[in-house]
Amino acid sequence: MPEPNVKQSDPVPTQILERGGAVFIGGMIILLYGVFLAIFFAGFSGYLARVVLIKEFDTNRAAAIIAEPGNRQARRSLDVSLHRHWRLEKLETSVKPLRELEVSSKLELRSKEESLMKATDVWQSQRSQLQEVFATAEQHIRIHADDLNPQVVEDFLYFINDHGTFLTASALAEFRGRLSGIVAIPEQSLDAAIRQKFQVLMDRTETDFEGFDIVHQNVQQKEHEKTLHLAEYQAILTELGETQSEIRELRASIDPTHSATLHSYRDTLAGLPYRMIGIPTILLTLIVTISSGGLGAVVSFTRRFLGAGSRDLSEDPFKSNKGISRLLLNVGEGVAASIAIFLFAGTGLLMLTQGGESKPDTLQLSPYLVAFLAFVSGFKAEDAFEKIHEFGNRTFGGQNGDGSPPRAAQ
Repeated sequence: MPEPNVKQSDPVPTQILERGGAVFIGGMIILLYGVFLAIFFAGFSGYLARVVLIKEFDTNRAAAIIAEPGNRQARRSLDVSLHRHWRLEKLETSVKPLRELEVSSKLELRSKEESLMKATDVWQSQRSQLQEVFATAEQHIRIHADDLNPQVVEDFLYFINDHGTFLTASALAEFRGRLSGIVAIPEQSLDAAIRQKFQVLMDRTETDFEGFDIVHQNVQQKEHEKTLHLAEYQAILTELGETQSEIRELRASIDPTHSATLHSYRDTLAGLPYRMIGIPTILLTLIVTISSGGLGAVVSFTRRFLGAGSRDLSEDPFKSNKGISRLLLNVGEGVAASIAIFLFAGTGLLMLTQGGESKPDTLQLSPYLVAFLAFVSGFKAEDAFEKIHEFGNRTFGGQNGDGSPPRAAQ
């Protein structure tokens, strides 16, 4: 009896996974190349620009200042000039938005003033009409004083004299109450024609001035809004004036020669050197050193696993899940080795300083040699750490990586 067909495993998925891993690692390598090269270029361009500018500023100083050790005064002059230029650029950039804000705030202030004037006109119109009603009521009170209670007449006249000039919603309510009191006098005590006169005035206050209190509140609200916006507008004017004043002071304090030199770097390579000049030289050297170490580690990994004719198939990163881990580990070791080179050079144990002054307080590491050694240490990270291990054994005792005693003990 024939055996059933057994489907063999398809090797295609494995090949697809290997190709996918290769593409991913290749992308990581390209990304790391780009990152480290960009950092290296930024650091070195800033360093070169800073060195050139320090020399430029140094040649423009007096002889006594030039003689100061390590060009300290030139570096200080460069840093101060950079700070002023950057501050000036920031202020000049902020002037345009401030002016636009000032114009828009001024227009809004005018709009609020116009709105307040319209609301005030409506209130003033109602207020004038209400004053006429008060005057008519006073006239009726005086004409018919003999027909009314003397105390009522006295209180009414006193009220009109006290509130007739500046009328408010509360005064209108009290006025209605007094008119209502007169209208409520019994017919046998007050003639109907007289009562009708006061009834007409009371009806008019209820119909023509029903929203008087709302109109008054609207005026007060708009006046409050105008006051707040006026304070904001004045604050904008104050800030704009202070900014323009500081701009004038900065322009007057900047050396035209220095300004022309710095502007030439601002227009070079999208202003990258100009932005990196303000970083101290030692930090620029550290940036270049770290990027060189990382770049060397990436080159080492590429040559070891992807180089033509030198690929180690026993450690193929595409046939295991350790490819990315190995790449990142190599990069980390390269960066660590470059930092060790930087620290080792900074101690003075390596003669990697710039030419010129040799005083301890003016010691400057040469980024060229430090970067080269950092690249080599990143490229040969394992050997570099072996040397560091041997140095540690010679300093603190112990055994070398191969188990042999340190040289000092041999």
